[in-house]
Amino acid sequence: MGGIGSVVLTACIAGIVSTIVSALSPNGSEKAVLRLMISMIVIICLLRPLTGIEPEDILGAIEGLKSSGPGETLSSELESYDIKAAELSVKLELEKFLKSRGISFSSVVIKCERDEYDLIAIKSAEVTVPAQADYDKLSDLSETELNNTPLIIKLEENYEGQ
Repeated sequence: MGGIGSVVLTACIAGIVSTIVSALSPNGSEKAVLRLMISMIVIICLLRPLTGIEPEDILGAIEGLKSSGPGETLSSELESYDIKAAELSVKLELEKFLKSRGISFSSVVIKCERDEYDLIAIKSAEVTVPAQADYDKLSDLSETELNNTPLIIKLEENYEGQ
């Protein structure tokens, strides 16, 4: 009976607190988000005595605060997706820039990494061009307009004018 009494007491307290917080919140979309969050908290509070899950476990899973466990794995997976998304975004922008300048290219490879400030930075950008004229144009542009980008320009190996 102690377990059921604990669940009922938790439900009553969670219901009272959620009603007070909901009444004090502003109207509009913020209220809808707040109600969703309150509902999740109430469900967690109701399930906690039955499952033995502690609040630290929930925070660790959600925010990756624990040094080991599911939070750390999730955090590392999201970090790799962030880097891949940044590489794709930079690649598309560089391709658009090259096309707008009339430079032909056969491939663009972008590598990104996290810097010391935990920001995603361009590690290297490699552009392969099919002709010497494109190589010269891109070399000139890299000195004037792309000076902060670590750009490597390669000429295709099957180019006959070398």
